[in-house]
Amino acid sequence: MSTMEWKSDFIESFVEQGLEQGIEQGRELGHVQTKREDVLKVLDLRRLGPSEEQRARVGSSTDLVQLDLWFERSLTARTAAEVFSD
Repeated sequence: MSTMEWKSDFIESFVEQGLEQGIEQGRELGHVQTKREDVLKVLDLRRLGPSEEQRARVGSSTDLVQLDLWFERSLTARTAAEVFSD
């Protein structure tokens, strides 16, 4: 008895597209997580003493633009409050 394998270009392209989207989302999440860690590391190394609330804001942020802003501010700010001022 032989088994016939059914392949569809549509299905294969759909699966490939889903995999590519998943990989891209994984990369983006990795960038976000790395930026979160970088912000907190700079705050700690510069002994700016972020509060638990400020740490939670960083830890829950998924906005890479916001995280980049906080990171840049953390390099020169005199206090943690300056980093998170709006």
